[in-house]
Amino acid sequence: MNDIYIHDIKLAAILDALGIPYRKTDPVTCVIETTDSGHRKEQYTFWFDVSADGMRDKAKEYIRAYNAARDWHEYTLGQDHPIYYMKAVLENREVRLNWIRKNVAPQKVITVGDKTILIGEKASQRTRDKMKELAR
Repeated sequence: MNDIYIHDIKLAAILDALGIPYRKTDPVTCVIETTDSGHRKEQYTFWFDVSADGMRDKAKEYIRAYNAARDWHEYTLGQDHPIYYMKAVLENREVRLNWIRKNVAPQKVITVGDKTILIGEKASQRTRDKMKELAR
């Protein structure tokens, strides 16, 4: 078998960046299941072609290092290996996306003359009018 597969999208991005090629046919597949409660569940699989000489061992080394790395003392490839920085960047990105999805209230920009105010998108008309008065 010349392919390996993984389900972790962050690890897939890292392997790609480190030169492990996706397989040419169907590099990503999706299996759909329905849970007992009737909810749809999608399982994505990322497939890599490791047929080139030494590629399987290289990919497995990266996968082991990625899975083992939860703290600096667990880094098996040396602290300065790019895989750890890539993992950190992707984890930080995920945290920021979660902030955006859960904690950032949309704001409207209201400009009156040379003054600009931000007001919550769901603010009442009364509150908007009051804020406009304060900006004058």
